[in-house]
Amino acid sequence: PKCVEDTARLLSGRAGAYFYTSSISVYHRNAFATAGATEDAQLSDLTGTTSTREPESETYYIRKTLAEMAIKKHFDGRVAIFRAHGLRGEAINEPVDEPYWPVRLWRGGPILAPEDGSTWGQFTDIRSYVQFVAGAASNTALAGAFNVMSRPFRLKDYFAAISHVTGKTPDLRWCAREKLSLQGIEPYRDLPMWRPDPPGF
Repeated sequence: PKCVEDTARLLSGRAGAYFYTSSISVYHRNAFATAGATEDAQLSDLTGTTSTREPESETYYIRKTLAEMAIKKHFDGRVAIFRAHGLRGEAINEPVDEPYWPVRLWRGGPILAPEDGSTWGQFTDIRSYVQFVAGAASNTALAGAFNVMSRPFRLKDYFAAISHVTGKTPDLRWCAREKLSLQGIEPYRDLPMWRPDPPGF
């Protein structure tokens, strides 16, 4: 956030617009109690929190929220904030995706899968994201905050898509969350794309 604050101060009065890649993590947790949070949802309450020069001294959502606040406070031109959700895809021919599930399904054999596949997932395709931001740059009237992400999908449909692409039928072994937790296997951290909590995330 301090870096963003410094650039906002430096560019204010010198640049016509400030575009910032943010995250849906800036929203207050209550915003994700149900699906369908919009750009008008409540942001995290950081009253009394200030920017820091130590980038990793605060958690991710705090750093992103403080960065947004700094732009709005110190930049006097057009501001567009793009709140992404898990950027995925390829950039400059380097993979930035979490390849766990495609690789695991390709390898075959019994595959541990969380719950029953009904969990919703969502991400932001990096190429679509770049196209959207580039288009926004040419629209001098565009300003404000924008949630930028794919349509939501069920985890089982994601697996079906991978199966279609690889031409392999996966041997999925669905396992209840309680059993996974007993083994220390946590959503998102250990099994990518599986994030049941909070439900609207």
